[in-house]
Amino acid sequence: LVVSRLRPFLKQYAFSFGENRKVTIQRAGFRIRGKEIDQLVLSHLEEEYSDQDVAIKLVSRSKDLLLPKGEISQSIQLRGNYEKKGGYRNFDVTFRVNGEEVKRVQVRAHLKIYEDVFVAHQTIKPDQVIQDHDLKKIRKNIDQAPRGFITDKSLVVGQLAKYAIGENQ
Repeated sequence: LVVSRLRPFLKQYAFSFGENRKVTIQRAGFRIRGKEIDQLVLSHLEEEYSDQDVAIKLVSRSKDLLLPKGEISQSIQLRGNYEKKGGYRNFDVTFRVNGEEVKRVQVRAHLKIYEDVFVAHQTIKPDQVIQDHDLKKIRKNIDQAPRGFITDKSLVVGQLAKYAIGENQ
């Protein structure tokens, strides 16, 4: 009630006590923008997958964070266990201030990993012995490939096809 009646006479954020003493109100923390968090995760993923042909896209957008003042550190960890390479992944970004965990943010990313795989050059009939000329190598996004796909041609050549394999399968 008192503040509401005095408000027209006070400057915002600056109060005067006595003649020369001024007190200013400051934020008691550190602000990290959501774009900075996203860039942090993107840089981490680019470094982690630097030896592979990968396209990384962040699916979620992080919100701004307010952290208390102190020495800030962060860590990024993959959340969950994934059998397939690539696809959608969730990451936890943990923020610590003076060694104590204060915030955890989840970021979702889509990883498209490209590798050379072998597919049928032409249709292979059931009970046909697979020859070297029956296969061709193509570059493919493997996050959509079934588990256990073959990247080594020698594992397939000489094997007997159990069922028909269509072209480019």
